[in-house]
Amino acid sequence: MLERGQWAPTEVAHIRRQIHDHQQQLLAGVANPTAGVWTGILNRELDPLLRMRLDFKLGFVLDRWVSDWNCWAVVGTLGWSRIRPDLVDYLKSRDMQRYGAEKYLAMKRKQAAKVCEANERKSTEKVLAAVDSLSSKQVENFVRVEQARHTGEKLVHHGPDLRFVEHVAEAQKTTPAIPDDMGQYCGNPGMNPKVYTRKKGGKHIHG
Repeated sequence: MLERGQWAPTEVAHIRRQIHDHQQQLLAGVANPTAGVWTGILNRELDPLLRMRLDFKLGFVLDRWVSDWNCWAVVGTLGWSRIRPDLVDYLKSRDMQRYGAEKYLAMKRKQAAKVCEANERKSTEKVLAAVDSLSSKQVENFVRVEQARHTGEKLVHHGPDLRFVEHVAEAQKTTPAIPDDMGQYCGNPGMNPKVYTRKKGGKHIHG
């Protein structure tokens, strides 16, 4: 815009000063010792078109030279905190161009599956530990309650359980959530074979 004379004459000096200051900030950021060391590592182990510099507003940033634009473009912001030692491996693991979209997505799904498996294993271990800590009587009561919940039998709560149920009931007045496996909402209410009595005669009798 300066070359085309698109700024008012009174603005030219101010614009030139801003451009000069920005250039000096960029040069100082590239000359930062930490940025210089990491630029060498990135060029050697990852991409010769990458560089790191210190931005006085964003902290450490990653630039990549884009030949089509004939300039550097910011491709990542690392901030002001300590740069992670495994930065190269971290960037490689997130480089879709290196692996291709399909392989990259497959890798991410595999990683997610491992995390889910680990979380599920931890959850199972916690449940097993809790069960191991119960007495035989407590285990028996737990099983009976679960059977009652799934078959629609009436449950009478006491103590902490009663307070918890009352709390849930109060909360559901404003945010109702119908349980699909309890009480009248279960798939077979009253069908527990221990309490269910068939009617005699009628259409359900064959032959």
